[in-house]
Formats: sequence, C-alpha cells, structure tokens
Amino acid sequence: MPVNDVIWPSGSKTFGGHIDLAAGYFVVNNEKIGIAPFVSVGIFGLPSNANMDKQPELKEAGIKTNVAGTFGFMTDIKLKTKTENNLYQFTGPSANTTSLRLTYGYIATPERNKYVDLSGSVHKITLGIGIMGRKHKRVE
Repeated sequence: MPVNDVIWPSGSKTFGGHIDLAAGYFVVNNEKIGIAPFVSVGIFGLPSNANMDKQPELKEAGIKTNVAGTFGFMTDIKLKTKTENNLYQFTGPSANTTSLRLTYGYIATPERNKYVDLSGSVHKITLGIGIMGRKHKRVE
C-alpha cells in the first residue's frame, strides 16, 4: 500500500474496526434459505500500526476512522430447525433454527485518505453461524 514515496512493508500489521446499525428485509425466506438486502451506517477505520519511532513516514498510512455507509446482502443457509416444548407453561413451544450466514457489504467512506493511493471503499465478506429462536403462538 503506497504512502507518498514510501511502501508499507509486507507483513506490516494493521488493526481495523467496523461497527454499524443495519436495516434490511428478507425478500426470500423459506425453510432452506433466506436472502435479505440491507443498508447500514456506522464507523469504519483501518489505521496503520507501524512503529512510528522507526517509520514516522507511515504515520498517515491506512484509512482514517470515519462515518461510513454500507450496502449489501446477507444469505442464511438454514441447516436445521428443531421444535421443542419448553418445560415452563408460560413460554410455550418454540422453534430454533441453526444457519450458516454469508454476508457481503460494500463500505463506502465519504473521505479518502489523501496520503494513500486508496479510494477508501472496502468490500467486506463475513461468514458466520447463527441461531434463531422463535416462540410459537397458540391460536384459540
């Protein structure tokens, strides 16, 4: 990653963070798969963790922490749904679904780093495991 006339050495460390508030809606949601586009707004940063005493020229490296918008989609591949009766009468039966979640998000920061030849935009892919519980309601 170039910074002015200096090259960020390979193997250099960085520590980034991304926290946001997202809203989406499942356009496909059946027993096997769920797909939902989403938008979010939050904070994103990818600063340099270089040793500034040894490499002061890398002080401006990375992407400055900033407010960022994200849009993308998430896909839930549902692995197993289990219905069980709870022991407590007031809670009633519930359904628990385990799924594999794949999320793609395009993070667009409004400012690019003027010292780095980088637009500031980031593609983020996340793979995770989700467990969702839902209470069944009795219809009388």
